[in-house]
Amino acid sequence: MASYDVSIACAERLGALPNLSMALLNQSVVLRTMGALPRASEVSHRGLALLGDGADGAQHHLACLMHARNQAETGHLGLAQQALDDLLPHFEAMGAPFWVHAVRGTQVRLWQHLGQHARALKALQLDDTGLPAWMQAGRLWLRLEVEQWLGQPAAVETAQQALALLDADAHRRTANAVRGLRFAVPLVVLEQSPALASSARSLELFGALAALHMHRCTAALALHRHDEAASAARELVGLLHQGYVPDFVYTPEAWLVAGKALLAARDHEAAQDALTAGQRWVRTVALPQVPAAFIDSFLHRNPVNRELLALVPSPP
Repeated sequence: MASYDVSIACAERLGALPNLSMALLNQSVVLRTMGALPRASEVSHRGLALLGDGADGAQHHLACLMHARNQAETGHLGLAQQALDDLLPHFEAMGAPFWVHAVRGTQVRLWQHLGQHARALKALQLDDTGLPAWMQAGRLWLRLEVEQWLGQPAAVETAQQALALLDADAHRRTANAVRGLRFAVPLVVLEQSPALASSARSLELFGALAALHMHRCTAALALHRHDEAASAARELVGLLHQGYVPDFVYTPEAWLVAGKALLAARDHEAAQDALTAGQRWVRTVALPQVPAAFIDSFLHRNPVNRELLALVPSPP
């Protein structure tokens, strides 16, 4: 981050707009990796706007994909959907399977959040031959996550396969292990959490750390350890307030889980604040931008939205 700040300042002083644009777009990737998605979206928007007409087609398409991925995770669902739909044929025409899969992976999560689960599963129906291990693991997790939202039991072999793919990858092992905790039994989640939390902090993976706290909440609640669940919830809420979003977690789900944990610990004021924040994200941030055709599924077939809105009445 500090290095890109220097690069950005130098490019601004020189008026070197192409360099400024690329420094901003690359910095947005760093922010995304850290879990600072709202800020990543702001930075990628600025970088894309500065790219200008001089960029070649491939460069412009990649910049659009960077920004669309950030939009999809920060509630700009309609804009992200349109951008991804526009980008896919360009990458297919380029014969670029890696980027086709990158678009498809983002589309899967977008369809999932919109409550369009059949479309999400259809977007996963691509051959992953030749893809890097981290992308293969991501596709396995995506399938498990969509199936979980459909109420289907987790396929243990699929989860083990996804974990094994990145076991030797020092750069991705921690985030991958945290993602797998969604499908682990509660005692395993709590046993693995201290070491994973230490690793996530040392690597500055604050999105992974936030996701870890959310999984700790869920596990502790399942074991009726309400004080432990509330402690994890407060850690999670603290990171959310700092602008970090849990990795591969639908943002309102984080608020919902935190609210339920705090409610179980009888911290009613903090619980209400968390649930209200989640409801506000759904109704105020995302809903106005959801395409009309998907409003009903967004509100009623997205299980997180359905539960969250049932717990928090709509404002008059």
